[in-house]
Formats: sequence, structure tokens, C-alpha cells
Amino acid sequence: TVCGKEEEEGWLKVSDGFFLPMTLKGKQVLTLKASKKAKLRNVYRYMLQNINKDVEIDLIFNGIVRMLSTVYKANQTLLPNSMRSVGFFQEALVLLWHLLTLNSAFTRRVVDHLDTNQVLLPVLYLLQQAQNAPHLVGLLHTSSFVLLVLSSERSFSVRLNEPFVGKLPLRIPTFQGSHADLVALTLHKVISESLPKPANDALVEMLLTVLCNVSPYVKSFAL
Repeated sequence: TVCGKEEEEGWLKVSDGFFLPMTLKGKQVLTLKASKKAKLRNVYRYMLQNINKDVEIDLIFNGIVRMLSTVYKANQTLLPNSMRSVGFFQEALVLLWHLLTLNSAFTRRVVDHLDTNQVLLPVLYLLQQAQNAPHLVGLLHTSSFVLLVLSSERSFSVRLNEPFVGKLPLRIPTFQGSHADLVALTLHKVISESLPKPANDALVEMLLTVLCNVSPYVKSFAL
């Protein structure tokens, strides 16, 4: 085995500046040794990064939206226990965050071709529910991370101008407007209640960044 660097015109540069021919009289005398395949450090992250089929992305996104939506829909039913929330909604939200940050194909498909407003209400609801619950601090920051990643995409921000129609499970004033109003009112309430607490400075900065990201694309506010 000879260690060196392959150069142009069929030469191998070895130590001390010497060169060895890769071919001699038309015959291959030196061949490159195939490098050993690197061992995967995290199979979970590798699999998430390689989801690229549209049908798979649509299935995963719609499934996550349905699971997250059960959290607030379970509290809006007239009959007790007629609809139950999934118990693993925090894990579902973390999965969505990993997909958005690790897989650019997933992000592009979701923001450009799917209705991202469907996931907006469940994420805002979880953000508000976790605000005053110390044991849900992880859920609080994960919700903020998801909003931050989505708000950096133009298509997501433009889609916020679509009108919001439906029951409002959030602790915000009743309004008639768009999804942009939904974002602004919810984040304003969370930010204003978090300002007196120095421990929430990072959260406040993150949510203000979300508002800054979407503001250039919002046509009007119903405030």
C-alpha cells in the first residue's frame, strides 16, 4: 500500500515530493483503494434526512398535524371524553422540529405545497399551554423553535394572509381576520406575560424574531 495524493495526468504524489505513475505502458499499476464507509453516528437522524418522496412527506406532515390537533380539540367537545388527546404530542412536535431542521426537502415540500396554517393553531395552543407550566418548559421552547423555523420561509409567511375561520381555543381576544392576526395576538400575549421574568429572555427574543420574520409579508391586521 502506497499513501499519496492523486494528481493530474495519471501521477500519484507521495511523501518527499516524489511522483509515481498510475499507469505504465498502458497498464494500470496503481489503483485507488476504496475508502471504508463511515459508520453512521445516528441512524435516526440519517433516516430523517433521507425522506424525500412527496407522498411520504405528505403522509408524515398530515399525520403530525392530526395528532397535534387532538390536544386542543379534546378540550372543545361538548360531551366529556368524546375525543381524547394523544399522550405523545410532545414527541410528535419534536419529530416535526427535527424534520424541519434536518431535511430541506421536507421543509420545501411543506412550506411550498402543503397548508402550513393547519399546524399553526396546534403549535400556538401548545405554546400558550406550556407558558406557565414549569414541567412543560421543553414543550415551550420546542414550539418556539418550530415557529422560528417556519417563519423564516417566505411561503409560510405569505400564507398567513389567508382568513382564519373556526373556533378559537386560545386565550386571546375574539377577532375577525387572518392567520397573521392569530400569530400576532398569541405571541403578543405570551411575550407580554414573559417580559417580567428574566429567565424567559431567550424565549421573548425568539418570539420577537418570529414576528419580525413574518411582518414584511402581512398585508393587514384586524387589530
